[in-house]
Amino acid sequence: MIARLRSAWQAFHGYAAAGDLRASVWAPSGGSANNEVAGAAAPVARRARDAVRNDPYAARIVDLWTGNAVGAGITTRWPDAAHATAWRRWSDSTECEAERRLDLYGLQALAMRAVVESGECFIRLLPAEITPANPVGLRLQVLESDHLDTMRTGLLDGLATLQGIGLDDAGAPAIYWLFPRHPGNWWPGMPAAYASEPIAARDVLHLYRKRRPGQLRDVSWLAPVLMTLMPDPTTETTTAVLSVAASAPSRTCTRPTRSSPPGTTTRSSPAPGSKPAPSTPAPSAAAHGRCISSGRKPNA
Repeated sequence: MIARLRSAWQAFHGYAAAGDLRASVWAPSGGSANNEVAGAAAPVARRARDAVRNDPYAARIVDLWTGNAVGAGITTRWPDAAHATAWRRWSDSTECEAERRLDLYGLQALAMRAVVESGECFIRLLPAEITPANPVGLRLQVLESDHLDTMRTGLLDGLATLQGIGLDDAGAPAIYWLFPRHPGNWWPGMPAAYASEPIAARDVLHLYRKRRPGQLRDVSWLAPVLMTLMPDPTTETTTAVLSVAASAPSRTCTRPTRSSPPGTTTRSSPAPGSKPAPSTPAPSAAAHGRCISSGRKPNA
């Protein structure tokens, strides 16, 4: 019995990370990837966006990831001139986007920025009329992660639904519950409540980085560095106070004493080893008991 306990104890301590005393307070979560993402995706995305808006390092990280991944744009090669011409006519114009603002390469950069900043984004495939400017008959709509109705969880429309994603029997996405408008896009006079709609997975591209088996969503790529980028209010306040103190004019406080006649001042003795302060003329009797700023005349 003792031998078995000793063997189990030695096996437990086979990895230093499992038995080191320094890691005794390290209590990581044992939840699945989806459970951990469910509680962190939204707040981390909001904080990451705030960091990108206000922190130059965070903004630079997103720019670098986007530039390295997309560059000037990812394109294709076609075996014949007809397909190449049709593709170029569609991809080089704004007809490929639902909002008609960006060409295909601008959409690629926009989607990549959203994935780095928020952890994921959605691209809806919207059918369009085939025209000379849009020979493909397709428009793309990039949606932020907030469009996913994560409160849709349970058995919906006969599908097991997790965080707004309906799964088929094999666990593949079959339906995405998406809001028609961004939940944070509200102005006076606009209805505050609106319901999400089920969109077939074949009409949606869900862009995210899958890092664990069974993972359906992801968090912002800035999550590991957000705490480092977050300003420390204590440090900032202390720095501000010290800066104000350093820039303020020096002051010499004088006070009368019982043994000194009017028109004289007394000063504390200098510390041992320090140089004595230069002598200054005594202020007038009217200035007794007041703080006099150097370079300023005392108040009458």
